[in-house]
Amino acid sequence: MKNDLRMLDEIFDGFPSEEELMTIIMHTSSTAWENALVEKDIETWLQNFKGEILDSKKERLLALWLLSHFTFYNQAEVTHLCKVLYRDLIHLIVGKNTTEDYNVLIEDFFCKSNIISPEKTSGSGGFIAYFFRHENHLPMTLFNFSIDNIADNIENLLVIDDVTLTAGIDGQIYSFFKDAKTKYPNKNIYLLSLISSEESITTLKKDFNIEVVSAIMLDDRDKCFNIKSDIFCSYPAEVPYSLHKRLK
Repeated sequence: MKNDLRMLDEIFDGFPSEEELMTIIMHTSSTAWENALVEKDIETWLQNFKGEILDSKKERLLALWLLSHFTFYNQAEVTHLCKVLYRDLIHLIVGKNTTEDYNVLIEDFFCKSNIISPEKTSGSGGFIAYFFRHENHLPMTLFNFSIDNIADNIENLLVIDDVTLTAGIDGQIYSFFKDAKTKYPNKNIYLLSLISSEESITTLKKDFNIEVVSAIMLDDRDKCFNIKSDIFCSYPAEVPYSLHKRLK
């Protein structure tokens, strides 16, 4: 027990105080998060940490530390990512055939394409599809939110989603691509994702032979408790593993 307490003290040695972390978070909220959080909201949230895993003080410190590293995308940033996604898609299309006039190539590609969402229209994919169409001035006829209603002349299915982080066989996105490949084995399938992880993209490419365009690619540095985590880069290498073991 004493050894555990000593280890915890070592893990949190050098952590900023609650007051310092709160100052950082509120500054971030006012400058980058469009004041989406106020101090009262954070205090209410912190009441969830009652010392059930660590002691309450350390749980609150860890919660605030993670919140201070939280990445928030406001609407302006989401619309910018939609533009980046479209630009990268165009580069992919043109790069496949450099012998033709690129304007003709792009027009032909989109004439034979449908943009679809991996879930119902009310889901996040449909929400992103709206911004994607609006920001890139695309015709409404390009969008089709039913995987069961793809015309024979359509060669390219562009599946648009906001975040693709996990691609296990029981996941929604995995099931969607499995269904799509079964129904349309001869069509070209693309995933357009604002944010993706390397693991998910590797899995989907390997299992379904799809093309992937992602505006932001995450790796081990973006995982809270990975040995390469940027969040704990100021602390010894064993810290992420030690915390992860206690919080499992």
